[in-house]
Amino acid sequence: MTTELKPCPFCGEKVVSVQEICNGFNQTVCWEFSCGNRSCGVKTNIYIKDRDMAIAAWNNKRAAQEEKI
Repeated sequence: MTTELKPCPFCGEKVVSVQEICNGFNQTVCWEFSCGNRSCGVKTNIYIKDRDMAIAAWNNKRAAQEEKI
């Protein structure tokens, strides 16, 4: 199952990248999400083993921001 990335919850940029980062010390899987807007520059790490679950967590950040408005 591939989950579509929603735009950056802080600036609305549609270009968001995600890459897997593995911590060699304790083998923790981490997903780094980066906004493509240089003015925003948001990077955040989500520590969930499953990629689709990490994307769902990123997408929920967007929903949380919209609720605050």
